[in-house]
Amino acid sequence: MRKWQIGIALVAGLSFALLKPAFAQTNVGYADETAPGCVIFFSKGPAYLTTAAEVTIQMAAADARSSGLVRVVGPVEYAIAVKDELVRHGVPAPSILLVPRTEKALLAVDDGTDEIASVEIYY
Repeated sequence: MRKWQIGIALVAGLSFALLKPAFAQTNVGYADETAPGCVIFFSKGPAYLTTAAEVTIQMAAADARSSGLVRVVGPVEYAIAVKDELVRHGVPAPSILLVPRTEKALLAVDDGTDEIASVEIYY
């Protein structure tokens, strides 16, 4: 009986020793911790895209076409302008999810300087 107990203990210990590295190498990722692929900034007012913003969106569209779902997060008027530009650069409209956000100023301005709004693109 004692031989069986020692044999079972050895097999169990050896099995654990062989499996332990597999458990130790497991990496866990969380979808909520993703950073935006890019951020587009707007001056408050009409949602006009600057040349720099158009170039950034063109690069984002090239990356986003292969990723499936694209989230555009920002104030509605600005997010729609970004979505339209992404579609113009080949991202399928059904794959773009608009996530409206109320905009709070990024910095307090009292001297007549334009406030800034931002739109994030996640892909």
